Amino acid sequence: MSFKTKNMIIMTAVTLLVIGFGLYFIAWANPQKISEARTRFERYNRQAQQLDGIETDFFYIQSSITEKQEKLAGYDREFVVDDDFAQTYDYMSNILKHIGYLDFNMTFIREEKEGEFGYNVYSVRGEGSFSRVYQFVEYIEKGPRLYRVERLNLQSLEAKDPKTQQFRLIISFQMEVRAYFTEFEDLPGTQNRLRDVRTSKISNPFYPYVRREVPSNTDNLIDVTGAQVKAIMTNQALIEFNGKTHMLKIGDRVYLGHLSKILPGSNQVEFVLNKGGIVERVMLKMNFNTSKDND
Repeated sequence: MSFKTKNMIIMTAVTLLVIGFGLYFIAWANPQKISEARTRFERYNRQAQQLDGIETDFFYIQSSITEKQEKLAGYDREFVVDDDFAQTYDYMSNILKHIGYLDFNMTFIREEKEGEFGYNVYSVRGEGSFSRVYQFVEYIEKGPRLYRVERLNLQSLEAKDPKTQQFRLIISFQMEVRAYFTEFEDLPGTQNRLRDVRTSKISNPFYPYVRREVPSNTDNLIDVTGAQVKAIMTNQALIEFNGKTHMLKIGDRVYLGHLSKILPGSNQVEFVLNKGGIVERVMLKMNFNTSKDND
């Protein structure tokens, strides 16, 4: 075989090999890669379409998170990791340092728990003036600890002060207090303190217009029911009470009221008395009858 023939055979073989590789890539390898690439492109395109508007959603979520954080920052309350009777009783006793003395006692009722959060229920009973009872409830609900008052029941009682013998109104109260706690130990604390609580002013709705008792005559004033008119002048009246005479003018105090009118023409004087919320006008007339000591 000549050299020329050998070269031709080699060239033919190389050509066939190149054509074979070309046919392989054209007929199988490249279409396969193109198909895979098209599949990947379509998948990426679908993912890109799913991400359409994600920037808007992101800003909406970020805005919602910021709003909730601001609300939580404004809700300056404190969860305790654990709550017990002594801790809650001491907390409520500390309230009295800010509002004054109030008689109360506390009883543990039950524990309620759901997940990492829960609360203890206490029954709190006591009595005191309306203003202090009202402040006590407000301090419990507005103070730094997360407490909630439930089933508040108030009743009014009338009594005399054992020292002054003056009438006073006492409010008896009963309520349930929920003291919340959590198992989370990394919750932020609060800068709020009991001294920061501000209570609102409210009039006493229990103060009776008509009282069952009237104050005692501790100032030894003239009691109109046992007094007599001895003399009447234009601007003054001479009143006798308990063997003593008193010169009164309009506006002067008597027991439960004051002298309101002097009527020389009819020889009478008028008193306005407030008998436990019932206002009465009492007229006393000068008595001209004389009695003989010796008959």
